[in-house]
Amino acid sequence: MKFFKKILATLITALLTTMVIYGGYTIYAAGKYDFEKNKTLNTIALYHNEMNNLFNKSLAKVALILKDPEKGILNPSLQSPCVASDFQKPNGAGNCEKKCRDDAENVSTYCVSVRALDMYMAYMIHLGKIQSSIDIECLGLTSGLLAPTTNLIYTALSARDEKINQDIEDSRRLLEATLSAYNEFMIAYPIH
Repeated sequence: MKFFKKILATLITALLTTMVIYGGYTIYAAGKYDFEKNKTLNTIALYHNEMNNLFNKSLAKVALILKDPEKGILNPSLQSPCVASDFQKPNGAGNCEKKCRDDAENVSTYCVSVRALDMYMAYMIHLGKIQSSIDIECLGLTSGLLAPTTNLIYTALSARDEKINQDIEDSRRLLEATLSAYNEFMIAYPIH
């Protein structure tokens, strides 16, 4: 009976360990953006590429919409789905944000900024997950047969975290500047 209990305890422990390890890897697999599926520093390039695509697609849509002689600047896709009075209602801001996330065709400054901020916040959360992990393979330290030293791991983690911290600040400034430029474009382009 004692032997059976030990086997059962071993099997349960093995099962739980497998679930924890598998669960740790699936944290990175979830997400609606491509950069959320990556747990290396390539995430930075993937995020910036995805944010660039968001703004490029929005700018291209604006140019196409404004060339339409019938609707032009009066096209509803250029207008925010919300007005000032919507924000005074209970959960008004949340409803407006939801409309903008659901309607990717709306290229108003407000809606594009909601989608960009949604992506930026997902990026910040994902970078936090990367910083809180110690994955030797992702640090590039598995090239040798011997286990890396503590000093080598610490140096690699410090370099990774420094690069991530720098990109956090740069990404925020870049998002602010890009949204400002997009807003100027939305104001000036229809005039010309």
